[in-house]
Amino acid sequence: MWLAEVMPGAAVGNDIRFHDYTLTITQPNGETEKIVFDVCYDTTSAKYYGYYPNQIGAYTFKFDFPGQTYTWSGDFDEGFTGDYYLPSSAETTLYVQEDPISAITSYPLPKEYWTRPIYGENTDWWSISSNWLGEGGPQIKASFAGYQVYVPDAVGSLTSHVMWTSRVQSGGVVGGESFPISGDTYFDGTAYLPRFENPIIMDGMLFYKEPYAFASCGFRGTDDGAIVCVDLRTGEELWRERDMPSPTFGLIFNVQNRNQHGVHQPLLVAPVGTTWMFYDAFTGYWLFNATNVPSGSDAMGTNGEFMRYVFLNQGTEENPEYALGQWNSSKLWYGAEGVNTDIAGEVRDASVTSGNDVRYDWIAPLPWLDQAVSLPDWGAAGVRSLTPIVAYEGDLLLCYNGTLPASRTRFGPASWEPYTYFAINLNKSRGDLGEVLWWKTYEAPPGNITVGIGGVDQENRIWLEEYKETSQWVAYSMETGERLWGPTEPQANWDYYGTAGMEDRIAMIAHGKVYSMMFSGILYCYDELTGKLLWTYGNSDEDGNSTRAGYQNAYGVYPTLIMAMGRDMIYAAATEHTVNTPIYKGARVICIDADNGNEVWDLSSFVNSFHSISLAIADGYTTWWNGYCNQIFTTGKGPSQTTVTASPKVTTSGSGVIIEGTVMDLAAGTNQNEQAARFPNGVAAVSDASMTDWMEYVYMQRPRPTDTVGVEVIIEALYPDNSFREIGRATTDSTGMFSLKFEPTDQGTYTIVARFEGTNGYWPSFAETSVGIDPAPTTEDTDLTSLENSVSDIESNMSNMLTYILAILVIVIIALLVAIFSLLKSRK
Repeated sequence: MWLAEVMPGAAVGNDIRFHDYTLTITQPNGETEKIVFDVCYDTTSAKYYGYYPNQIGAYTFKFDFPGQTYTWSGDFDEGFTGDYYLPSSAETTLYVQEDPISAITSYPLPKEYWTRPIYGENTDWWSISSNWLGEGGPQIKASFAGYQVYVPDAVGSLTSHVMWTSRVQSGGVVGGESFPISGDTYFDGTAYLPRFENPIIMDGMLFYKEPYAFASCGFRGTDDGAIVCVDLRTGEELWRERDMPSPTFGLIFNVQNRNQHGVHQPLLVAPVGTTWMFYDAFTGYWLFNATNVPSGSDAMGTNGEFMRYVFLNQGTEENPEYALGQWNSSKLWYGAEGVNTDIAGEVRDASVTSGNDVRYDWIAPLPWLDQAVSLPDWGAAGVRSLTPIVAYEGDLLLCYNGTLPASRTRFGPASWEPYTYFAINLNKSRGDLGEVLWWKTYEAPPGNITVGIGGVDQENRIWLEEYKETSQWVAYSMETGERLWGPTEPQANWDYYGTAGMEDRIAMIAHGKVYSMMFSGILYCYDELTGKLLWTYGNSDEDGNSTRAGYQNAYGVYPTLIMAMGRDMIYAAATEHTVNTPIYKGARVICIDADNGNEVWDLSSFVNSFHSISLAIADGYTTWWNGYCNQIFTTGKGPSQTTVTASPKVTTSGSGVIIEGTVMDLAAGTNQNEQAARFPNGVAAVSDASMTDWMEYVYMQRPRPTDTVGVEVIIEALYPDNSFREIGRATTDSTGMFSLKFEPTDQGTYTIVARFEGTNGYWPSFAETSVGIDPAPTTEDTDLTSLENSVSDIESNMSNMLTYILAILVIVIIALLVAIFSLLKSRK
């Protein structure tokens, strides 16, 4: 509904608006419904209203405007005050039918190799694409120690098929006999100087910081290494920037307002102290700085914004007035009126709490935190300190008071005092923002147990405690703070050492399950609602379910941690705090089905991950750092190429035709220097079952496997009568070749199609060729031809005999003449 006129001076920041729009809806059964809109808030005088018809037939919609006098005055007034807008109305009819009206919802998911950008009409492709925004942002990092690496919409690889590798520094075996350890290897970065950490993936681009000399890639050392952007699928370098500080997260947020609809192009954010430096991810160009960014508890906003919950003192130290504010990164672009502004090249203050440049969505008072207010169940000796655990936008901020129970460690003193959990309201529909929803105080567990926060799950409203000394889990309700279950049975002894950072014991909670995998290399899966152990992975001697190391290292197991988790898969890798060199053999990256614990694929790798992340998943690919050779590896479903030929090209009916061809791997890695030199005819595509051994041969200098199984090729033909039939199937060998004998009988031209349907490792491909079939000779034709040939042979032989006889006669005559001549001469 709209009027032809627009109110003069109407703007977002004032109340100059039309009033009392009326919509009357007459249903097919004659009943009417009237809706009155007191204010038309849109400055363009347009009003939108959603209506869902529930009857078949004609609906009449009538819009009435009752008329209105212009009553405003001000700088914009050009004599409009007192003007009267006459009443008007408009009417339209809508017909509702039972049969649905067809519409394009989305084009199908791809059946061939695809790349970014995803065409805008392929909206259902959201289900196969994703981003990995980095450990510095709210998508991954929670507000307690460690990283929640479960990203619900992340899509990793279902195959160990290598797409490409990239050598970042010297790695692997040094060579020679210059060192006490024969076969010693280059430093891989463990623990404090990681070579590759916090990879960020956005829009099919991988961003990482290169290490610089012996220093790290920015986590604990110099920032001198370049920031590099490469294509996730091919490893092709897109740009590099030496002057950019280390980005810790990417930002992709959705904008829906009256001037803009759509997702903002990806940004890289590099915090330096309290200043955030923003860069365009597509080019690496600097955009602007945000200064005085407040500290607080992070949460992902509904539209991808970086939310931060900040405790503020709006009073003085003597008379504090505590408040909680919801800081919103999008406010750096959009002021109080929600209008986007050009900020390129600017420096913006991120701490503004009021006015047009406010950076907060809301600020709520916290009277319960003021010194003058006593707190119920405030915990140990009334200590006025709180530690946020996790925040969820529009939900709650979970906290604890004082110090969690702990034995004395190098990180803090011992404490066995009671401790209090509580939740702060962040949803105004549930009550006052900032009010405490519940308090719950607990005694320290017996046995001098150290307690830590072990994981959170908003969906099922649960958070976990972890018991360090016994490797046990306890679950609590976010709704009430009540203990739900636990402690569980202790996990394997090696789990005492937790993760590579020693103090971290973080479980991933997803799909209604709790997943724990630490130094023992055993993946434990518990029911989230009951704590019941459902299954384990890694504690078996069977292939595909073992992380046992035997005598390869001192532990007898490969310390294996969950590095990433997406929709259905868990990606784990062997790592530890500081590994000896040469690195023990047999470490792997593993993909595990999150539903049942079955191993999907594995590949030789040692991944350096210490208080950081060195593996990422997105768009169906998995990328990580391999300390065995100091290279980046990326696995995923790659392109393939099928070829086919037929020989002879023309033959007679019933004669054999040999159909042969190849199915080859077209991943970018096959064109790297080493692979191109070793495989001048290309790298063969192989089956999923043979993939790991084959990839380790192609990219890790392992011996050539002797039991490689290729891929199945379906061979079909378009017959001369235009019927399309399958004529056989063949399996390629380790060179990629296949062959099949075909004996066509019908006269005419055959189109031969060789089709590879694809696997987890390769997208499908096909190729065509053709053969011509001439009629075979009949029996009568064969007999007559034979007779004709016999007669011809006889005639030819007789002709030859006559020739010989004549020649002999000539010779005899000549001889006689010579003899007679000689006789006559002698008589003379």
